[in-house]
Amino acid sequence: MVIINMKVNHMQKPLGFHMDTVSFKWEVTEGTGSIPASNRLLIALDAEMKETVYDSGDKLLDAAGTVVNYEWQPQTRYYWTVTVTDDKGDTAVSTVSWFETPKNEKNWTAEWIAPGDKDGNGIVFRSFITDKPVESARLSVTGVGLYEAYINEKKIGDEYFTPDFNDYDSFIQFQTYDVKEYIICGDNKLEIWL
Repeated sequence: MVIINMKVNHMQKPLGFHMDTVSFKWEVTEGTGSIPASNRLLIALDAEMKETVYDSGDKLLDAAGTVVNYEWQPQTRYYWTVTVTDDKGDTAVSTVSWFETPKNEKNWTAEWIAPGDKDGNGIVFRSFITDKPVESARLSVTGVGLYEAYINEKKIGDEYFTPDFNDYDSFIQFQTYDVKEYIICGDNKLEIWL
């Protein structure tokens, strides 16, 4: 038996997405039994699954979407596994997956920015300096309209037409990117094309 297609809110390893509820989904393949007899969902703060923050215990969970009610902390990476036992007694443990919660929306300190030149070319530049190696870095960004972001002339992410669908009267989505690999010691340049 093998556990595959592990998702949180229909996404594999979501990074910094706003989630009102958090739902876990998985699929079982190559099993000898016909139905699951029990599942166990573990969530931890470390990839070794030692700092457990949630343990469902052995019960029959919905593999198509099990909602976990927990007080998720902002900007925190959670790791999770699921153990499945089928009706013939075979058991499988998934690989460790993860998801990362977004910045607390109430604590945003950023302000809307716009191109500074008068010809309206739609490019915003920001320079920043790091004097030591970066251990962790996130870029949370959105736009009223479309944007592409670059650090040191490398495109951030593989998406196009971000920030996707928005209803500007009620919400604007933001994206969060892990940008550690883009930042160098010394002078760095953040470029946003609007």
